Amino acid sequence: MFTRTRTIASKTQTHASLSTSSSTTTTQDSNSTISHPLTIVSWNISSANPSLAAPDPRSRLDQAPRLIRDECLGRTPDVIALQETASSGQGNYIFEPLYVSIGTRVALHTNEYIDLLIKKETFPEYSPISLERGLPAVAALLTFRGTKIAVASIHLPHTKEAAPLRQRLCEAIMKCIVAQGVDDIILIGDFNMRKDEDRAIEQLAGGGWIDVWKELTNSDKSKMFTWNGRENMYHGPASFRFTARFDRCYARGDKLRLQKFDLIGNRPVKGIGDYLSDHYGLFVCCDVVATSMGVGNHAKRHYNADEVRRLRMQRFESASSSNQNQVDEGCNEVSTIDLTGDSDDELARTDIQVASSCKRRKSHTINEKVS
Repeated sequence: MFTRTRTIASKTQTHASLSTSSSTTTTQDSNSTISHPLTIVSWNISSANPSLAAPDPRSRLDQAPRLIRDECLGRTPDVIALQETASSGQGNYIFEPLYVSIGTRVALHTNEYIDLLIKKETFPEYSPISLERGLPAVAALLTFRGTKIAVASIHLPHTKEAAPLRQRLCEAIMKCIVAQGVDDIILIGDFNMRKDEDRAIEQLAGGGWIDVWKELTNSDKSKMFTWNGRENMYHGPASFRFTARFDRCYARGDKLRLQKFDLIGNRPVKGIGDYLSDHYGLFVCCDVVATSMGVGNHAKRHYNADEVRRLRMQRFESASSSNQNQVDEGCNEVSTIDLTGDSDDELARTDIQVASSCKRRKSHTINEKVS
């Protein structure tokens, strides 16, 4: 199968033979550079609760973990990023024994968890990345076929009014990861972003962040919306009837070659409107260039290298840096934001009335500080 290949650093287009059915497949381009495919899925699973459109919600409650597992494993992922798990152990429960959780954190705007799981056989070496207190993400430094890459599962606060807070949190997460001395980074998850936030996010922490959906699909609207309340009746037929691209994947690095982007969980289970979650998930495949072969013509960076070096030096500064203060202020700000609904339709831009009772399972009180 021939797919359009994107190299993040130089944005040079080549063609490569790629199979996403197995992480052991390698590719080789005309410059004799060897690379290996890395596959990632990300999904806000809404605690694996049943849809209101399910024919038998009680039975669906028992079936949902297995159905979610089957949907994810159908893409043979090496990494699974989850948002809104009901407990710190739900990710392990669903995906063991093939996968192991790097760790979990509670999101800022809900009592549900963020999780990052990796396939045991794919990553013989891995280590969690210690993020600042209060950052809604789980990140890890992974050794993939000899190449160091960083991956993070992220869940940012929602509502249109929280855009400045999302930017501060996202920047703080990026800075923490860049400070690890790794150049090849993938950020994926439920960013709860709106279209007019794109440019600011792409310029953070030295810039050069590639929006994978834009890059690989040419902004294909058929793969755009990860929230589609007009078709997905998870919260009922009259609630949250808008579309939005809340879930994102950003990547940066010389050794990452973007290959494929798709949605998962975007087909009904049984009948009209019956889906496994209120969000659709993301599937991303990229080729990772083998370290021993070098990166050849792909080594040119289009992000600010001086800024990246400066950010890494901040790792050695005192804990009372201004960045920590910004994050703490952001965390305190969450409790004052109206979290009753997300009504930012990226196409229609219309005001949509939603019933707050439809967020029946979510708590918007911060009862636990992220540690």
